[in-house]
Amino acid sequence: MKHTTRLFLSLTFCVSLIFSSCFKDDCNLKRTYFRYDPVYMTTSDIRSSVKLNATHELNHPGKIYVYGSLLLVNEIKVGIHIFDNTDPAHPIKINFIEIPGNVDMSVHNNILYADNYIDLLSIDISDPTNPKIICRNENVFSPILVDPLNGILVDYIQNETTVEIPCNSEYYGREIYWEGDVIFSSNSSKRSGPNSTTSSFTGISGIGGSFAKFTATENFLYTIDLSHLYSFNVEQQCPVLNSKIQIGWNIETIFPYNNNLFIGSTSGMYIYTLINPATPTLAGKMEHFRSCDPVIVQDDIAYVTLHGGSACGGYTNQLDVVDVKDIFNPKLLKTYPLENPYGLAMLNQTLYICDKNLKAFDAKNIDDIHLIEQVTHLNPYDLIALENSSVIILVTEAGIFQYDASIPEHLKQLSSLLKQ
Repeated sequence: MKHTTRLFLSLTFCVSLIFSSCFKDDCNLKRTYFRYDPVYMTTSDIRSSVKLNATHELNHPGKIYVYGSLLLVNEIKVGIHIFDNTDPAHPIKINFIEIPGNVDMSVHNNILYADNYIDLLSIDISDPTNPKIICRNENVFSPILVDPLNGILVDYIQNETTVEIPCNSEYYGREIYWEGDVIFSSNSSKRSGPNSTTSSFTGISGIGGSFAKFTATENFLYTIDLSHLYSFNVEQQCPVLNSKIQIGWNIETIFPYNNNLFIGSTSGMYIYTLINPATPTLAGKMEHFRSCDPVIVQDDIAYVTLHGGSACGGYTNQLDVVDVKDIFNPKLLKTYPLENPYGLAMLNQTLYICDKNLKAFDAKNIDDIHLIEQVTHLNPYDLIALENSSVIILVTEAGIFQYDASIPEHLKQLSSLLKQ
């Protein structure tokens, strides 16, 4: 009994020492975090900072878009470069439009539609050397946060920092936490794809990549944010917002095909029919494990690349081949393993995928899609395939590259626009 009592007292003493030490300074946890400090802008600053005919080097290329002989390249959250791409071997810089907060774009009837944080801009580029703003739709896109004193939250600045956290702190051991409006995260945000293949809508609209969040079809512009699908009528000089439809969460990409919109999210693919183009209607959905998923469609077959990690969550890295002939009941046909895929495009039955490198797959037989060519690149994340010229336009962390894809087994580089 005495032995038991001594043991109990000893354990009690040890436990008390452990708990009391947690309240001493030497219990502090030293840990390295990525600190994200918020950046705010007032609406007046946002709307007064757009500059036409500006100058800017290619530093952080984002999404790409082709309209006729023009190649448009987004400078992430800064603006849009315009190149004359009549000769893909020798693209010529024409202009730069400074649009703070811009990440997405689409062109219809010579009008460039671009996001300016919370606003939608309409810019006449019939003469790309002299673009003109013809309309601004204010407050159509939802801001992340509005601070009554500082304005609209538009961005975060990332810095690495080491902090000491007491073990009695509510933040002790957390992978991510907030102090006011400052975020501390143990993981840095990885590269995010900015935006394909040719869509079934032709003529007066251009071509975006597989990461596009804007697409123009007939007389409508469709855009998405994290949870909504927007429909704008663009018959008049100023777009008219027809509908704002709640889709779900973590909506990522939009692709038009056969009077339908194929929308990718981190949880699945949504199919909206455009029987009534002003108000798209959900027709079908295919769910998958949590991951990022750009989607393209050709000949009633959808090709979806899934990649996990970073903000996407999950660990899935694969290509899903889906039969979408019946849009109300899409069916998974085949899955192929990949390394870390991002954007994709189809050209003449060859499937091109940004999968650590630029990879070309023979896709004539969906039951036997196989690699036929690979070109080494620094983190490629999206591309556009030009059917009329058999040219692949690729965007990477290093810049923009164009390839002659007339012989897909032997891709030939035509030109490069390297970031400065």
